[in-house]
Amino acid sequence: MNDHKEQKTSYYGQLKGYKRAMPIILLAVGLFFSICVFSNGAGILGAGIGSVLRGAISWGGFAVPFVMAIHALCYAEDVARKKLKARVVFSVLAVFFTSVIEYAIFFWGTEARFAPMEFYSTATAGGFVGSFFGFALTKILGHIGVIILAAAVLGIYATFFFADKAGRFGEKVLAIGESIFGTLTVVEGHIKKN
Repeated sequence: MNDHKEQKTSYYGQLKGYKRAMPIILLAVGLFFSICVFSNGAGILGAGIGSVLRGAISWGGFAVPFVMAIHALCYAEDVARKKLKARVVFSVLAVFFTSVIEYAIFFWGTEARFAPMEFYSTATAGGFVGSFFGFALTKILGHIGVIILAAAVLGIYATFFFADKAGRFGEKVLAIGESIFGTLTVVEGHIKKN
């Protein structure tokens, strides 16, 4: 019997080269985008990025910083399991369908209207993307059909993103929550120390 236990390497420990910096870069860009979208504290460049995100995808623009933070937390595991491309595609679809569902809700009970440039400039009704694709999908599926389709895609996204090989969705969400809580505890301790 072998008494020497095999040492497990973390997913992050397996990253090499620039990939070791990617989680930090993704988190930093996500933080910058959140400042761009939620406030005016990022200067002229930030105001421009925030305007483009809100105009192009409206509510979806508010989801982009959160999606980037989730990718930063899961990057090492995604690379190790070769799921990075699939998760990026699912993330883009989730942001896309956030705009489409906003369009369907905006025109609930009224006639859908195709005005992508107007919705881009006002950052309403799903913005440019929501108006362009939401209009077409609403004409094909109706408002309820679009909402059901978008909710299904967002549900698939959530389960795909957080489930592991054994399908333990809840455990993965709790683990990410514990990671965030642990990080905040360390930051709080560092602030109190100084």
